[in-house]
Amino acid sequence: GAGCAETPDDAGAFRAFGASLAAQNRLAEAADALGRAAALDPRNPLVHNDHGGLLHDLDRLDAAEAAYRRALACDPDFAPALGNLGTCLQAQGRLDEAAMVLERAVACAPDDAAAHSNLGTVREAVGRIDDAIAAFARAVALAPADAEFHSHLGNALLEAARLDEALAAHDHAAALAPGSAMVHNNRALALKEKGRGAEAEAACRHAIALDPALAEPHANLGNFLYERGYIDEARAAYDRAIDLADAAGRRAPIGPFFYLQLATDPARHRRIALSWSKAIAAAAPAPITARTRADKGARDRRLRIGYVSADFRAHAVAQTIGDAFRQHDRDRFEIIAYAYGPDDGSDYRGRIAASVDRFTDIAGLSDATAARRIAEDGIDILVDLNGFTQGTRLEIHAQRPAPVQVTGIGYPGTTGAPFFDYLIVDPVLIPPDDERFYTERIVRLPHFYMPSDRAFERACPATTRAAEGLPDEAMIFASFHQPSRIEPVIFAA
Repeated sequence: GAGCAETPDDAGAFRAFGASLAAQNRLAEAADALGRAAALDPRNPLVHNDHGGLLHDLDRLDAAEAAYRRALACDPDFAPALGNLGTCLQAQGRLDEAAMVLERAVACAPDDAAAHSNLGTVREAVGRIDDAIAAFARAVALAPADAEFHSHLGNALLEAARLDEALAAHDHAAALAPGSAMVHNNRALALKEKGRGAEAEAACRHAIALDPALAEPHANLGNFLYERGYIDEARAAYDRAIDLADAAGRRAPIGPFFYLQLATDPARHRRIALSWSKAIAAAAPAPITARTRADKGARDRRLRIGYVSADFRAHAVAQTIGDAFRQHDRDRFEIIAYAYGPDDGSDYRGRIAASVDRFTDIAGLSDATAARRIAEDGIDILVDLNGFTQGTRLEIHAQRPAPVQVTGIGYPGTTGAPFFDYLIVDPVLIPPDDERFYTERIVRLPHFYMPSDRAFERACPATTRAAEGLPDEAMIFASFHQPSRIEPVIFAA
């Protein structure tokens, strides 16, 4: 610090001071020092890139992106800044942009193994698995002694169901880095897919022994135990994984929907949902500027309600809510359905399309484009019917395309999301004492939160207990749920 005071116009002094602070993990102060160095030496791409790296470490992604772009303004082919900008864009969820930038990074530095690995990561994120495998394989060829690149290649091969090659890559990684917990964790997944369950569990436990503070091996051990029916032990492993991820400020390695079915601690479930919604909000495009009803002429028209779902098809949500659209008071409300799930051509989808004022298929639109479409439609209240269930696209709601946003029906737990204002429930679904575990404001319908589509009721042919092989006097229980939902609390009841 004293050296910088003596030479307040010396970019090199500030850069050295920043490096010293960074080595002490004083990242915010280091970023300030590098920012001063960059201002004093604005044509030096290396300084801007280093500044961006510190901002990136501080999770100040917009500022980091700007710094990387200043580096590239000095030298458009500066490969380190291209690689860093690509990973920064990926962290923001801007995967297509990230892929383009990382392609440039590889072109500018074709012998840089890390550049190929970064490109492989973003290709994998957008589902280009074969291209990802090619990029990781190139990284391995350039740096065959780097265990991380072998591990990335193994993960991509596993996703492509090339199991023998995947396990070979993970075996190679483990041989190169026998003390790496994450390498052994990834190898455990490959062993599991190969049907070598005992070895998979042993690899997972070895990863935990190497690094007890790493969340992922605990979560995977929970999966292994759960699949073998050791529910209490699995729950303990999951809870440990959640606590570790929470302590590290990372997204929980267990999904909120799966954890909800374990009927466990509601406070911990809230934390899981918060961690997932925070990650979604961080990766989503910037929120759309909030609109007032007046600026869309809403005072002179019906209230415009949009329903968004992946399940406007032969699915329980459509079977449940289909008739509710027809029941809306059309003198007061205009109903628009937004579908981003598959069109299965079912009667359910057709009936919903016929019962709303407008049915819009947004399956082919990006999250940003879909959100803009909803905003341009002037939606006053946007209702999500998915929550954290399969196929969800909460990234659309994270952009705040409507001034009031509601969730319910498809997912009865909290989303933990700041972009939902209300959750629709009933007097039973959430006990009053549990409201503190929900981030949304609770709206209780008077009877039952889930509507029923009576149009699809079918008359059952008359029968007798004897004809069905049932005793005359006993109470008969029937459940048409997935078995995973009949967990110990429900079974005991």
